[in-house]
Amino acid sequence: MTQEIFYKVWMNREMMREIKSFKAYLFTMARHMIYNHYEHNLVKEKYTLSQLDRPETYEPEQDMFAKDLSLLIDLVISQMPEQRQRVFKMSRKDGFSSDEIASRLNINKRTVENHISNALSDLRKALQHVSFLFF
Repeated sequence: MTQEIFYKVWMNREMMREIKSFKAYLFTMARHMIYNHYEHNLVKEKYTLSQLDRPETYEPEQDMFAKDLSLLIDLVISQMPEQRQRVFKMSRKDGFSSDEIASRLNINKRTVENHISNALSDLRKALQHVSFLFF
């Protein structure tokens, strides 16, 4: 938390000239950060408790839906141009960043981002056309 406070002070250093009491300002920042930290922890704890209270049920339909959806996604990807397929798989399945993909394939980072954007657009279009079957 201390590092975050100092980071915020540094990023807003131009505004510091207007502050009359820097000590009071730091104290207020720290107080708010602590309050936010505890509120965030309360929310997480409530969520965790609500998930524990929920009975877990295995529904084969959900498993079947997930498999069908995965097959559909693989089908749409297989119909993309070869370079778009390669870039998309490296990004989503292999977990490479745009910079890593660009350097490995010897292409521009912006080209990588365009391929990923177009691939996601293709997937969205395909899923919109079949969404009425699933929902």
